[in-house]
Amino acid sequence: MKVPIFDHVLAEDLGFTEGPLWTCRGTVMAVGLSRGLVYEIDPADGSRIRSVEIGGRPNGLAEGAEGDVWVAQAGHRGAPPSIQRIRGDDITTFAERFHAPNDLAFGPDGLLWFTDPAGHALGGAPQPGRIWAMDSESGIFTLKAEGVLYPNGLAFSPTGDALLVAETATARILRFDYAAGMLEGPTLFAQMDNGHPDGIAFDQEGNLYVASTDGRDVQIFSPHGELAEIIALPPQGFATNLCFGGADACTLYVTSAKGGMILSKPRSVPGLPLLKPQELPATVFHLPTQGLARLAASD
Repeated sequence: MKVPIFDHVLAEDLGFTEGPLWTCRGTVMAVGLSRGLVYEIDPADGSRIRSVEIGGRPNGLAEGAEGDVWVAQAGHRGAPPSIQRIRGDDITTFAERFHAPNDLAFGPDGLLWFTDPAGHALGGAPQPGRIWAMDSESGIFTLKAEGVLYPNGLAFSPTGDALLVAETATARILRFDYAAGMLEGPTLFAQMDNGHPDGIAFDQEGNLYVASTDGRDVQIFSPHGELAEIIALPPQGFATNLCFGGADACTLYVTSAKGGMILSKPRSVPGLPLLKPQELPATVFHLPTQGLARLAASD
């Protein structure tokens, strides 16, 4: 398999970079996890438009209504594990008894879904984490699934009938069936042979792009879970997350924590447009307790 390489560095020296996001303003955002900062970057020249200090260890980003930016906050230095909202210059924190929120995405039900891992992704005995959903209007949280061994990146399928979750500790991508705000499963979508999955994103043909941390690459899986392509990072790269952007959604952006970089590469197939609250049905579903998806200890 011929392996292309990310050969364009859009920005660097941003700290431990994570959570790239293409915004409605035509800019790229990413977090400096180690610095408690959220950066907004000009995709034309990589210059910093602004930086927002939110403290702690910010991780994944998602865009909501009217350009609001939602942050998965793992917590640190006085900042509690929480979900944060950046609206202009204002920062609002929504806290619950979380482990360390990691990544987030709006779902077909209008809720903000996010992963909540416990312990460490690599090294030591893995600990079960959780998947939550939040009503961004009321601030109400609902526990959706538990038992995933370090749940990390997540993405809803192009048809909206499945939620894919990176289980970093086991190097697996899990597939939950999704309907009316409820999860069933999971089943195995893909087992990675090299590296461990972090952030994930779909293109419009249903291929799943996976940031492989210690694999130092981006791995692309077909809709059937077969490895189809690999894009290597520069030497010493460490892929943490990715997103599609550009006017035609055909630019792939990936954060590489070593060097604090945002890398980019053009693709022929555009990325799947991400859902936002204003594009979703008004009905909000809440999961009853008996419907909670759990992983058996043997899974």
